[in-house]
Amino acid sequence: MAISTSRVLGHFLPRVPETGRAQARRQAATLQIVSAIFVIVALVLMLSSSSVISIAQYGSGLALFERQIVWTMIGLIAFWYASRINLSTVRRYSLLLLLAAIGSLFIVLVAGKTAGGSSRWIGLSFLRFQPTEFAKLIFAIFAADFIAWRERTRHAVADIVLPLGAVFGLTALLVVLQPDLGSTILLSLIFCVLLFGAGIERHIFVRTVLLMSFAGTLFALSASYRRQRLLSFIAPFKHETGSGYQLVQSLLALGSGHVTGAGFGASSATWGFLPNAQTDFIFAVIGNQYGFIGALAVVLGFALIGVAGIRVAAYASDRFSSLLALALTTWIVGQAIVNIGGVISVMPETGVPLPILSFGGSSLIAILTAVGLLVNIARHSGTKTVPNERAQRLMSTVADRFFRPDSRSRR
Repeated sequence: MAISTSRVLGHFLPRVPETGRAQARRQAATLQIVSAIFVIVALVLMLSSSSVISIAQYGSGLALFERQIVWTMIGLIAFWYASRINLSTVRRYSLLLLLAAIGSLFIVLVAGKTAGGSSRWIGLSFLRFQPTEFAKLIFAIFAADFIAWRERTRHAVADIVLPLGAVFGLTALLVVLQPDLGSTILLSLIFCVLLFGAGIERHIFVRTVLLMSFAGTLFALSASYRRQRLLSFIAPFKHETGSGYQLVQSLLALGSGHVTGAGFGASSATWGFLPNAQTDFIFAVIGNQYGFIGALAVVLGFALIGVAGIRVAAYASDRFSSLLALALTTWIVGQAIVNIGGVISVMPETGVPLPILSFGGSSLIAILTAVGLLVNIARHSGTKTVPNERAQRLMSTVADRFFRPDSRSRR
């Protein structure tokens, strides 16, 4: 089953005449430029669109803007550090990071802060964060490391799909119990794309995706509020005074932006007509203030990140780096698609923020860290990473004991 990620992705990428290093530097520059533009746009959006909400919640028109500046500074520091850290160090601590992530998700369920019917935060007042956002990043790191270690196995189901699926299942269960269906969908997307990048046999991959889709559908229909959200997605204007109110206001805000928008700070959606305008529905505010041109620019920005990230994955010479780049790119672009799809009513609204642009600290820091790792991988496309062999042997022993009890450790 030792199929390289670059070979898998090669079917979807055109050949380019540039050398690997030149191509990697180009993708790193693209990621940095687009991310910097997004950060600037996010601060402008917070300054122009959050004053009414900020006054209502904190008594100051600049409170949310000031908070976003603080989170942005922390996120940029995380970006800088992630773009320069030795990738072998990241790989070496993948198991410890996973245990920390799972532990923090347990704490959320036991003593997490509740808002809007969900328990997703740990901390006090301003110093609280969402472990789920970092769990996505850490699961991507761990899964890439695990697959890279066991890639040459001839027993993909027992050695990769089942043990990694068990880790995914535990992580997803802790997230979905918060409840946070949107983040669970993104974790599922990361898991599936890593199996695809690992070169898992087609029939195994298809069966895994179908099984996960069936389980996700059952869960989505298991609660009345999720069923109501699904109905409002199908026919929002039939539920415009109830479950479809937010979506209707989002569509009205987008439509009234026309081609060039209402202008800086002139969005009516930010005056309380659109709930969560500064977070989940920031794309509607962009469309209202800057029109079709502004909305299209955001979509093209994420498309550039996607193309650059996939090329970084394809040109990485190290297996772990290639899989990690693929997972991180899928997460960032996938979250943007899920958010925008919910805002424009082509997908059910799941409550996930728009990467970088939505207000909030945890998502911003986690996403900027992921972009920093992508830049790091691009800069060191010819460097091999070193795994933590003791941790890998421990994980292999546990996986063999539970999923291949008749086998002996092969390492």
